[in-house]
Amino acid sequence: MGGVAAGILSGQSTQKRESTALRLDIQGLRALAVLLVVVFHLWPAGVSGGYIGVDVFFVISGYLITGHLLREVVTTGRVSVTRFWARRIRRLLPAAFLVLLVCAVLALLVMPRAVLQENLLEIGAAGLYVLNWVLANNAVDYLGATNPDSIVQHYWSLSVEEQFYIVWPLIILAVLWVVSKLARARSQRALMRAVFLALTAVFLVSFAYSVWQTHTSAASAYFITTTRAWEFAAGGVVAMLPTLPALSARLKGLVAATSWALLLVILACALLFDADTAFPGWIAVVPVAATAALIWIGDTDSVWAPQFLARSGPVQFLGNTSYAIYLWHWPLIVLYPLVTHKAIGLKSGLAIIALSVALAAATKYLVEDPARNARGRLRARWPAYSFAATGMAAVLALTLTPVLVANAQAQAYKARISAAIADTQGCFGAYAILNACPDPYAITDTVNPQYTAQDTYKNTGLPSTDACIEDKVGRQLDIQCEAGRPFSTRKIALVGDSHAASLAASLSVAADRLGWELSVRALTGCSGFQPPAPPAANPSAEAVYCQRWGDRVFDDLAADPETTAVIVDIRTISKSGPSEELTVKRLETLVDAGKRLIIIGFVPGMQNTWPVKTVVQSAPACVEEHPKVPDPCSWSPPADYQDWLITAAHTVGAAVIDPREVLCGPDGRCHAVIGGTIVYADDNHLSTTFALTLSPFLERHLAEILQ
Repeated sequence: MGGVAAGILSGQSTQKRESTALRLDIQGLRALAVLLVVVFHLWPAGVSGGYIGVDVFFVISGYLITGHLLREVVTTGRVSVTRFWARRIRRLLPAAFLVLLVCAVLALLVMPRAVLQENLLEIGAAGLYVLNWVLANNAVDYLGATNPDSIVQHYWSLSVEEQFYIVWPLIILAVLWVVSKLARARSQRALMRAVFLALTAVFLVSFAYSVWQTHTSAASAYFITTTRAWEFAAGGVVAMLPTLPALSARLKGLVAATSWALLLVILACALLFDADTAFPGWIAVVPVAATAALIWIGDTDSVWAPQFLARSGPVQFLGNTSYAIYLWHWPLIVLYPLVTHKAIGLKSGLAIIALSVALAAATKYLVEDPARNARGRLRARWPAYSFAATGMAAVLALTLTPVLVANAQAQAYKARISAAIADTQGCFGAYAILNACPDPYAITDTVNPQYTAQDTYKNTGLPSTDACIEDKVGRQLDIQCEAGRPFSTRKIALVGDSHAASLAASLSVAADRLGWELSVRALTGCSGFQPPAPPAANPSAEAVYCQRWGDRVFDDLAADPETTAVIVDIRTISKSGPSEELTVKRLETLVDAGKRLIIIGFVPGMQNTWPVKTVVQSAPACVEEHPKVPDPCSWSPPADYQDWLITAAHTVGAAVIDPREVLCGPDGRCHAVIGGTIVYADDNHLSTTFALTLSPFLERHLAEILQ
């Protein structure tokens, strides 16, 4: 199967296969891979591990590209990197840019303003083939991890592939240069062995890093190139292995049985893996190894082998159009609910598949094939590079221009509302409730979903960067701030998760007015009340850090003689509480140390976060969807809900400040729009703008409690 390269590496006589012939079995694997991905995206509950289709693609790419480059080495003794890149541009970029430009136009026409900017930025990143790194960064951002899927999120895998196509020929070129310098007489066998060693090194280093990174930060590990390089290397190793010799009829039966077993392994992974599988850690070896083994076995003329099924016309058609199907299917899945306001069912899912295939066929025959088979000067390198630069520029122009305009509008809006925030006697935000203004839940011209969607503690809600230190730990953000009135005789501490971070700026304003110093200790996604996980549970690095962070922070606060009061603010609705005994014990540590303890009650958030659901809608998106509805997206939480932290607070005699006094009316109905601004930046975190208008409310309660 490795053809000439395999023979050189082994030094043995091997059965030489036609290196340029289309591998029908590989087309069958491509068809299987794209079907797994599409069905997974449409019905994830049915094929919960269908994402491994991407890994099948990676192994195939590693095999084909390595074989192609090594055949050039064998034939010419060198690698033309610029010619290789030009061929990749002609093969991949025309269809990719077409879909990106269509997505950009559709996003501008259909996408809610609350999510438009994020989508446009990701389309631009996809056009530069760096989207996987953007998504990895968003995945480790506690707020960004809950963002709705963008219209081009699937381009992350194409970004990984393009980065592989850039780096791998350079590695081979470097190997050739080293061998030419070290060897007295450069032989093809020495070259191949050196390349094989380089491949093996890439495989081992990347695989080890993948296992470590998946354990440390699985969310980012899924997207980054360095945790996926070993999958391409696995395919490359297969390209260098000796091919199977001619087999007897009896051995062909064994090959057929082995091929079926390997195919069943891939299908089993697609059915048994799910979102909780630590992927792409060591478990990814299973589908990768099965795919690599199938490629090494190769095609067979046995009618009993699964490879024979791959020769059928429909399978070959799916394999030939798999790239374009992959490009088109995801935007259709994202756009369907936005256009129809309906969830995807069986009939609509099948319609999406049919439309994806139709668009893919048109793209292949009208765009891909003409570009790939260009003749004359169009096959030269510089026309290809010019096309790539022009395509990237077009995508960036179409996406960044609206983003820059939106940012300018956001700055103008921010300047407008700054005066409203400063007027504590007015009717903006929480002031509408505190000052008993008429019609506090009306939609006014100050309601701005697009601005509010970006108005998070991460972007706008923490005290100045001079006062805060932020460290990332996986998806978590460890925040430490010193704010309020520095060197005051009274020092209070705010401790909690991302909800504490959401209130940090508002409490800083309140503390400053009271003449107090404020210390903030927040770890996003961590309540600080988790008990140590048993070793048998194999806790993630994030879980271990969270538990140790809680121990350290609460002990430090209890031992700090300057801290007179501790405010605890965490999200309790979406977390199952720890044992009552543990919670009470931790709070008593502070009380016994003489600290005045204050608990901030939970914010209700949006209705679809209670109980926690897989799909949630942010407040900005909900309000934008109902622009003319009075008091949009309001709802009534369960009256009998018991907050485990409030229960523990009453046990130890802690004071409680309940934000629902402002967020919810006397009838128990909680609101998404108050005082002409949206309450939440997402589905449960207060927007910075609204949180700042809560400062008089917090100031009054703190003064009463700590007088």
